[in-house]
Amino acid sequence: MPRRKKAGNQARMGEENAAPQADINQKIKKFEYDLVQTSLFPEYGDGEASVSEAVKKEKEKKKKAEKLAAAEGMLDEILGDDKKGWVNVYRLLKAVQDYQLYTATDCSSFSAWLRKYAKRCHVSTQTLWRYQKCGRYFEELEKAAKKKGKQLDIDPAKLSSSGMALIARLARNDPQKGARLAKDLVDGRLPQSQLSQMWRAQRAEMESRGEKAVMANGYEAKQFASSFSEPADKEDKIKAADIVRALQDATWLPGRVAPKDRPPYVRDQYLCLTEFPVRAQTTTRHLDALIVENCTVESEDANFRLWLHGIEIKVSEGDLKGDKKMEEYAEFVDRMWIAISDDSPELWTAAEERIRENPGWGLLMIGHDGTINVIIPADGEAMKATDDRAGVFRETTLMTVIHKLHLT
Repeated sequence: MPRRKKAGNQARMGEENAAPQADINQKIKKFEYDLVQTSLFPEYGDGEASVSEAVKKEKEKKKKAEKLAAAEGMLDEILGDDKKGWVNVYRLLKAVQDYQLYTATDCSSFSAWLRKYAKRCHVSTQTLWRYQKCGRYFEELEKAAKKKGKQLDIDPAKLSSSGMALIARLARNDPQKGARLAKDLVDGRLPQSQLSQMWRAQRAEMESRGEKAVMANGYEAKQFASSFSEPADKEDKIKAADIVRALQDATWLPGRVAPKDRPPYVRDQYLCLTEFPVRAQTTTRHLDALIVENCTVESEDANFRLWLHGIEIKVSEGDLKGDKKMEEYAEFVDRMWIAISDDSPELWTAAEERIRENPGWGLLMIGHDGTINVIIPADGEAMKATDDRAGVFRETTLMTVIHKLHLT
């Protein structure tokens, strides 16, 4: 009898916990629907010339502020009552980023807003980023299933973020395997402890056979490396020149202003200058790449302002760890990035450690197909907040740009 009573209590507790969960799901669904409706049907049509651009922008900013406050309120509710509700956290973070709700604040980027919010609600920034990465991976599984005409019959809310991360490692670039593992985990056929054991065993086996795990699209993938294929492996490795070629295209820039939102007289400018010289103290040194652009500048300032991005390219862990001068380059730019290849998990780990030492720096990962993945967005404000000399010589950099382009 006592056991039956305990089971009854647990059932009632489950029902009580399910009710708030269903309530927050409904809130988020309505929130997402309202965002879509607002983007499809703005308050002012193109023909209403009587309404000034300033009034439109002010009303748009006010609406974004209201939506952001609603998103933060729901995040507070989820993180306060259920820290395992990573799916709903991801949905809200995705909405804030995709609809640029953070622009209603004094934050110039999504990452700046994320850090500010995390600090306010006493949540680890890394935790929020992990939730977002897990959400993106689950969406990749859904897209892969859809391409095959199937539906991914899995409730992500029944998966933990740590379980999703393990699945991503085990499945690597095989979304079908990832879907099977996720289904088995949800249905109880595969405990998470066994997932951890599977990953440890798989990793040990790979190392014993001369294989190595490399990162691809934010998760680990397999690449063979043996004495028989060493020449081809060296040939296949991403070189600095490959990364430079990938940087010639502006599409990787986070926070780009859409051309349709630009006045007709504004032209997007994007220039990648390699081996760019800067005068550090009494020595001339060279940035691997300097990006000069107005693609992320607000429309009203796009003809009058340029952002400067310094990029240091690293294709090996030794090259990164041996570079002791990199931090000096922050004095000459608005934002700093480390660009790496996806050939080595050790390089990724070393790059993340270097960025932790330099808050506000960004991390780019370049794939063999030239795709650039923004792993950690750069944040100029955060960089300046922790480095008093960040950006102090940006005007000197601009003058050097003009001189190199022979515009004087």
